[in-house]
Amino acid sequence: MSKYTVGSLYAGVSGICQGFINQDFELSWANEIDKFASVTYRENFKHDLHEGDIWDLNPEGL
Repeated sequence: MSKYTVGSLYAGVSGICQGFINQDFELSWANEIDKFASVTYRENFKHDLHEGDIWDLNPEGL
């Protein structure tokens, strides 16, 4: 069975992201605007984290 690939908006410190991973989803990117939450997120994950407002995301570049 192939994995589903997901992205995460409003990632926070990664609670929901870890839930996706625990259910065998592949998390390819996440977005978080809070700089302090982003520091924690980067400690836990190595995939792309886009820091900033979701309105600034470029869907073509994800």
